[in-house]
Amino acid sequence: MVKTLLLVDDDPFVRGALTRALNRAGAFTVVPAEHGRHALELLDTEHVDVMLTDLQMPVMDGLTLLSHLVQRGLRLPVAVMTGHAIAPALRQRLQAYGIAATFTKPVDVAVLADELQRALDPETAVEIFYKRRAREHTVEERLQSVLMEAARLLDERGRPGAPSEPVAPPAPAAAAPARGAPVVDRIPEQALLEEALTIDGALGVALVHATSGMAVGHAGGGRALDMDAAAAGAAEVARAAIGTLQKDDTIQDIMITLGKQYHVIRFLRPGSDMFLCLVLDRERTSLGMARHRLAQLARRMQA
Repeated sequence: MVKTLLLVDDDPFVRGALTRALNRAGAFTVVPAEHGRHALELLDTEHVDVMLTDLQMPVMDGLTLLSHLVQRGLRLPVAVMTGHAIAPALRQRLQAYGIAATFTKPVDVAVLADELQRALDPETAVEIFYKRRAREHTVEERLQSVLMEAARLLDERGRPGAPSEPVAPPAPAAAAPARGAPVVDRIPEQALLEEALTIDGALGVALVHATSGMAVGHAGGGRALDMDAAAAGAAEVARAAIGTLQKDDTIQDIMITLGKQYHVIRFLRPGSDMFLCLVLDRERTSLGMARHRLAQLARRMQA
């Protein structure tokens, strides 16, 4: 069933572009408003399922609009967007209003549509996002080396009398760049995992081998969050999802919604056995933006 979305933005270009894009997506019928006061007038006459509002607007800004919604006792999912960075104090105010998601302009329409649909059904347990396209048959020497080394270390640790400290891997032989490509410094996977922790609400992240369930590397976590256990659980979900694939289908990402956390599984590429597992605090994150950032990190790991 198509839902009605109230879009509130004073910029006619942004308002028109988002209205057309979301209407084309097919999940929403968009009702536009140019400021908060107009939005309140429309709420008196229109049935609205979800609202997306800018924060800085003339006549009535987004925060004032939110306060009116609370006074009226209107309970509907609300997402906000802004062209400026959201300061901690402002983020706390938005959380007090129970905002479903926050977006920074320019907004990725695909991420926006996914997040708004999720706001309408926040208790979904597991969601799998497919992307239909042919599998890519590629070889990633860098990731294979990591997997082989990790398997070797696990094997050595399982032998009687094996050293407790990991043995440093031998330095790989230098290879000449193919086709005259320039030699460039690559960012190690661990640096990208650490970067994932800068995502709002990130609690931990792991690079996981789906078949073995082994975390090749991880960052964050701690006593309250065992990333090795989270990786193993995510691998079970990933393997089950892979088993449902039809020919030429691929999985883009998988969302696991818990009471206080989101677990986001993002494969590095279609057909890959490697994925990133990001654990988020539901109260402190914008899920749409987190998925977008995680997809960017996955693409950078492919490079």
